[in-house]
Amino acid sequence: MVIPGVLVVLALLTVPMASAQSTQFGSTAGDPAYLEDGKECFERIGYDEATGVGTDGETSCVVLYGHVFDLLNAVPINIQRPIPGTDPIARGFSGSPNAEPYWDLNQLTLYSSPGFVEYKSDPLAEPRLHPERGLTDDVKMSKDVGIIGYWYLSADFDEVSVAGGDPVVNTDAGVMPCLTVRMVLQAGRVYDGREPLASGSTTKTIVSADAAGDKRAGETGHTHPCPNSDGIISEPSKVTEFKVEMEPASGDIPKIQGFLVHVEWYQFDPANDPDRNQKVGQHQWNLHAGDQYLNRVLFPVKNGVRIDEVRPQFFDNKIYIHGVFNSPWGSYDVDTGSIIVRVLNAAGEEVANSLTSASIEDPILRYSVDHDGHFKPVNATFPWNFKDDDLPPGEYTIEVSTMNWQHTAAAVKTGKVIIGSSAKEVKTFDSSGEEQINADGSKVNEESPATPVLVPGVLLGLLAFAALRRRR
Repeated sequence: MVIPGVLVVLALLTVPMASAQSTQFGSTAGDPAYLEDGKECFERIGYDEATGVGTDGETSCVVLYGHVFDLLNAVPINIQRPIPGTDPIARGFSGSPNAEPYWDLNQLTLYSSPGFVEYKSDPLAEPRLHPERGLTDDVKMSKDVGIIGYWYLSADFDEVSVAGGDPVVNTDAGVMPCLTVRMVLQAGRVYDGREPLASGSTTKTIVSADAAGDKRAGETGHTHPCPNSDGIISEPSKVTEFKVEMEPASGDIPKIQGFLVHVEWYQFDPANDPDRNQKVGQHQWNLHAGDQYLNRVLFPVKNGVRIDEVRPQFFDNKIYIHGVFNSPWGSYDVDTGSIIVRVLNAAGEEVANSLTSASIEDPILRYSVDHDGHFKPVNATFPWNFKDDDLPPGEYTIEVSTMNWQHTAAAVKTGKVIIGSSAKEVKTFDSSGEEQINADGSKVNEESPATPVLVPGVLLGLLAFAALRRRR
């Protein structure tokens, strides 16, 4: 559920800057760089930072970054921005200058990965990553806004480049005329190009010269000699940026399939090539990556983050407010520091807030970082000492909101509490409107002792341990 504008303005504007989190993986929650990296997508949807969505009231943009460290195998793409200060990587393949142009190596597939990538201090060392693939939910793609991709290449006449510079001569110099970069978004785990959800291409002439400086957006104004080009010839530069415009997705990405972004670059594509596997091109290219060259894809989506359930539960003279959070990309995309609980009275006035009210304790967080654990949701439970707020009897709305890791999408869900004149008159209702009951079927405020559906994490662990001992 997308946050209604008025509620989001109130909730999100109260999120302190301190909620941004740094991790051992270098990515920082709420980093303003995400908005800059995805600028063109946000401009197209009319994005409002206060509401977390565009002018249509539901579409946001998610920036997915390709983590390029292996040119021979598929590499992950996720919501994690490469670590600031990462040495730029320029990699290609060596070979004889007289060798036939070939195609097999002029391509790379990026697969959806529901976890962070852990970079190492040695730029030549491959990072550690979770090998699982997939999604936690169907990705609801915008059918009105196109997808944009960015890819960074240079030409290198001696064909050998590694992190930290070229060991033969410390320069990238060369020309690759009429080079086309094509991107394809496809659901599934094996790329075949048969049923793309979206695709697009752009053509440039690369004129590389290390001493020319970095002019990825430079133009000379000369007419481009290549058909279907972007109309300009690049100035000499270290690296040439290819901006690939794809059409809006033709459908959503199914949860069970996941997705791939396939990138290929070539100079000749036979018209009678139905399998698109006979393209040819020079092999004096270098693919660039790192925090300076962000190979990425901008996804306009309608479910950037979600709250599956809000469940307030009365127990031990407190109300425990439980929320279940996830993102289609994996639960690592939920910024737990952005979760806010607000309590509103019948008039819509705020009477308690987890950021400022002493009566709402810090959340009990449960989530998994195990392999395959990123599909499991984030569970956050806020103990609310509601008696400390001295509230009059009445009905109260429990509003829970959160943002994704990039702080580019937001969601909200509500539950309900009815407070009577005594503890035995407290009733709680989850986000579906169901009144909460004890495990034995009795109502929470009935006399019979019972174990509630939701209990604090420590007590839950003790109960599980006791049950294990009885089985022995």
